[in-house]
Amino acid sequence: MPIARSLMWENDMEFHDVYPLFSQKAAEVGTIKWLTRVKTEDDKKYWIYGKVVRVETTKPFWYHACFICRRGVQVVDGRKICLHCDGHETISNIYRYALDVVVADGTGVINLSLSHGAATRLVGEHTHDVIAYQGLRVKTLPTFIEDEIMGKSALFEAILRSESTTAVRRFNVSRLSEDEEVLEQYELKYLTKEKEEADAGTRCKALEPSKRRRIV
Repeated sequence: MPIARSLMWENDMEFHDVYPLFSQKAAEVGTIKWLTRVKTEDDKKYWIYGKVVRVETTKPFWYHACFICRRGVQVVDGRKICLHCDGHETISNIYRYALDVVVADGTGVINLSLSHGAATRLVGEHTHDVIAYQGLRVKTLPTFIEDEIMGKSALFEAILRSESTTAVRRFNVSRLSEDEEVLEQYELKYLTKEKEEADAGTRCKALEPSKRRRIV
């Protein structure tokens, strides 16, 4: 069972370690505040802890996938063309889904795009089950999925791309971990950080001069 270490955010420390989640090599875990500000010359992967605070519900969430590479295909005049496999036409009816979410960790918020594997792991439902629930004609996210994952916590493996220069950065996620032993320790720090910020806000309000009109 992986054990987390160096989880404290004291002295504005923004980088931590966690023992192996999927391999023998320890993964690097950073805070959201750190990840949204860092720049890199090469594509890199970092783990972050996050609690889902918003789910994108307006855009289509499921898509046609290639039978060979399982990546999304383009539908042109009824033909499904895979641009990732030399532009060949596929006749398979494979459906996959992805999710766009916003997560928070007490240091900031971040936009994440969850791939099919990460999305199904977080939701706990396969694509055909979701489609069977509302049919192929409806591509918007079912409300039960939003209800299921809102407030969920996980460790997300975010891909930090070198060419990411947009004002609002969105990070792709292909893997996540919901290991309870690790998450419990991050959850404690998340709640502590939230309480500290709430207390700080209360103190600032108390120090503000009164805005009431004086009665002379």
